[in-house]
Amino acid sequence: MYKKYRILIICAAILFLCFVGEASAKTWYVDDDGGADFTKIQEAIDAALPTDTIFVWNGTYYTNGVSVSKNWITLQGEDANTTIIHGKWSAGKVVHVTGDHVSVSDFTVTNSTESGRGIYVNGDNCLISENVLYLNNIGICVASSGNCCIENNVANSNRHNGIELDHSSNCKIENNVANSNRHNGIELDRSSNCKIENNVANSNRHNGIELDRSSNCKIENNVANSNILHGISLSGSGHSNVINNIADSNSYCGIYLSGSGYSNVINNIANSNYDGIGLVNSENSNVTNNTVTNGSGIVLVNSENSNVTNNTVTNGSGIVLSESDNCNVINNTANNSNRYGISLSESDNCNVINNIANNSNNCGISLSESDNCNVINNIANNSNNCGIYLSGSGYSNVINNIANNSNSRGIYLSGSGHSNVINNIANNSNDCGISLYQSENCNVTNNIVDANKVGINLVSASTGNSITRNNITKNKEYGMCLNRSGNNEIYHNNFIDNNKQAYERYGDNNWDKGPLIGGNYWSDHVCHGNPSNGSESYTKIDTGADSVDNYPFEDPDGWVRPPPPKIISSAPESPVNDIERAIRTFNITVNQTVNVSWQINGSEVQLNKSVTETAYTNTSVAVGTLNVSVIVTNANGSDMQTWDWIVTKVTPEAPEITSYTPETPVYDIEGAIRTFNIIVNQTVNVSWQMNGTEVQTNESVTEANLYEHGAATGTWNVSAIVTNANGTDMQAWVWNVTSKENQPPVANFTYSPANPVVAQPITFNASNSTDPDGDITNYEWIFGDGNTTNTTEPTTNHTYAPAGTFTVTLTVTDDDGATNATSRAITVSEGLVFDTGTGTYPSIAGTHTGTITTNVTIAVSKLYTYPCAGTGGHTEHVIITNESGIIIAEADWDGYQVDGHNITFDGSLTLVANATYSYTICTGSYPQIVHADSKTVAGGTITCTSFVDANGNEYVDWIPAIRLGD
Repeated sequence: MYKKYRILIICAAILFLCFVGEASAKTWYVDDDGGADFTKIQEAIDAALPTDTIFVWNGTYYTNGVSVSKNWITLQGEDANTTIIHGKWSAGKVVHVTGDHVSVSDFTVTNSTESGRGIYVNGDNCLISENVLYLNNIGICVASSGNCCIENNVANSNRHNGIELDHSSNCKIENNVANSNRHNGIELDRSSNCKIENNVANSNRHNGIELDRSSNCKIENNVANSNILHGISLSGSGHSNVINNIADSNSYCGIYLSGSGYSNVINNIANSNYDGIGLVNSENSNVTNNTVTNGSGIVLVNSENSNVTNNTVTNGSGIVLSESDNCNVINNTANNSNRYGISLSESDNCNVINNIANNSNNCGISLSESDNCNVINNIANNSNNCGIYLSGSGYSNVINNIANNSNSRGIYLSGSGHSNVINNIANNSNDCGISLYQSENCNVTNNIVDANKVGINLVSASTGNSITRNNITKNKEYGMCLNRSGNNEIYHNNFIDNNKQAYERYGDNNWDKGPLIGGNYWSDHVCHGNPSNGSESYTKIDTGADSVDNYPFEDPDGWVRPPPPKIISSAPESPVNDIERAIRTFNITVNQTVNVSWQINGSEVQLNKSVTETAYTNTSVAVGTLNVSVIVTNANGSDMQTWDWIVTKVTPEAPEITSYTPETPVYDIEGAIRTFNIIVNQTVNVSWQMNGTEVQTNESVTEANLYEHGAATGTWNVSAIVTNANGTDMQAWVWNVTSKENQPPVANFTYSPANPVVAQPITFNASNSTDPDGDITNYEWIFGDGNTTNTTEPTTNHTYAPAGTFTVTLTVTDDDGATNATSRAITVSEGLVFDTGTGTYPSIAGTHTGTITTNVTIAVSKLYTYPCAGTGGHTEHVIITNESGIIIAEADWDGYQVDGHNITFDGSLTLVANATYSYTICTGSYPQIVHADSKTVAGGTITCTSFVDANGNEYVDWIPAIRLGD
């Protein structure tokens, strides 16, 4: 009864659709008990037409495989839990879809072969939804397909992957469950531009979600917990987005990216994994707004140019960067770390800014072998070792940080010279507030070090440092301690209420900078003056030597009292000479903000307020001698600058023609077009005359031209007369016009390349041939090898089959039939060799990659490797590819038996002139090395892309010393 009732409902629905939809679509029914159109699913599919629906009633349908090869077919079960397609453990593909726009829904698909698929899709725009898949090798597999959607399926307990995309693009995997599979819950292999959203992939034997060589994908709002390897894993899958996922309690990483650069890992939760988030060889990526607790936190290895920002990492190993240059670690919280809150190793040029790293079991922030880094505006309190620790990390900035209550040192630099430690707070440490060990030429400035055992500590050859403007207060043993550290500058510090203010041993340090700059303020010393005059020295420095501050300060911070303002530049120089009605600007620059009064002969003419730079401009000055002064004033004092301004009456001068063209006399042929030009230093009227007769006038100009078209034969006197109220000037030309006679052309040519070889195209260029009175109409080339070319174009190409010296003759003909010829000898040689010459030490075996750009055509049969003296340096394998990436030559080493330093290619190889080839050369023993990133050599130019030596070290300036030729 139940089945029949359902049939009536479906028939009524279909009848309704016949009125509102396409009349051609049909629904076929399958029931394994009979009473429907078919008892087998395949029979219904075979009978169906595109746009038809196959509806399958509840039951178990045993099959060796169901195949849907038609387009626009809908295959639907009655209920996903009770409509079962059973592969009998013999179906390689239980349901195989090869048609496009196919929908498969509401089935249980199970028991494929051991290597088979439950649902296997090879069509585009297909929908696989609401199915249950188990005990298949792969539950759902979409291969070589596009724009497919896999949604609302359950793919659990399959022998390999629950859901898999292989070589497919623009697909969606949404709202599926893929748990407890023996490999991955969801896997993408070489599939691009896909979305994996709102899925659950837990307790799989490998990864919850894995992308392998699948770029430009979006992995969002998924749950991937308790998997044996990683929750979410991307390998070789760059330009991807991993957003808003939960990846907890996985045995390795919650989220793991390898070789997947230019990706975003944003707003994820990754708790209680071995590593929360791990990036390896994934450059230019963003790790932002993630939450990680327990485990190793966030780890970047060899992932340069990446950003780690706004993350919360607690109760684990914090944030770790290794061999990741040019990264930003900004606005993160990394508290309660079991080692370091934030750790950088061999990561140069990084920024560690605005982070919180409290309660670390070792150091709050640690940099090791990481030069040129910025550690700015961080908080690193209550560390069990150091708050901020730099080891072998020179040329760095430690600025505006707080590092209080450390069990050892607040801020510690070890072997980290040329660094700046500025504006930090380092209080209440059990050892030192700030400590330098073997760190030279550092600036330790404007720090607060209070209530530590030692305030500032310099030990073990920490020399050449500048210790200034620090507040060193109430430290329990010493305010400052210098041990075996000399040549340091210590001045403008406040030493207040320390148990002992300072200690010096085995060092020669400067405790003041002389009478003008002075020394330090000492709370246990009375003196007068800021600084004092040298008669009240501070001598209480605890030392075995005579360490003295000769010019101590009377007041704390006495050195910060501002000096008066100073005019640091002015213009123009005094005296200033002008003529009446001139426009003149005076300007000054001041070293402080001031008010400025501009005065002429004692009367104020302009006032500027709160400026550091200003100017006064007078637009119409009268005759006389003026005193111009500028007075700058602020609360610190004043300064003044004066000018003597001498203004004289202007006496007008007659106009002058300052330049003219052409030079005189002028020679032309009849019919010529000629322009005469003048430039005048004043505004004038111009009269142009020929043989005394005016032919043109120009009014109120400073430049004028006379254009003459179609000159007549004869001698002409051309003159330009310029006039204004101040006087006149004149320029005259003698213009000789002769009758036209044809002038023969002049043949000339060049060729390239300069050193051609056999079969190489040679370009002959006669563009610099000229005809003084017309145009060249024909170029005849006689190439000296029996070949001749006539052309109207100035350039042509020719190749020579044999080598030798050939005489090339060019004959040019002008538009009046006149000719001219010229000849040149050209030498064509056989193919040359490409030879870098010898290299130098150091040397080691490894793999070289780079490019060779030829400047000649080279015939190649062998590659010779220059060995280091007394070694068997050689090439073991060589590959040469062309500009399209196609391998054109490959050879292996034959051993030392015949010629161990040569590799012979199987066939002849020609490197064409002016082409670029790529090489991969694997060397053994100790070959010679050219230590440069590029070198121009006999035959062209060679560059180094990369050299990886036998120890795994990489260089970009090691070129193999080789010779390519016959």
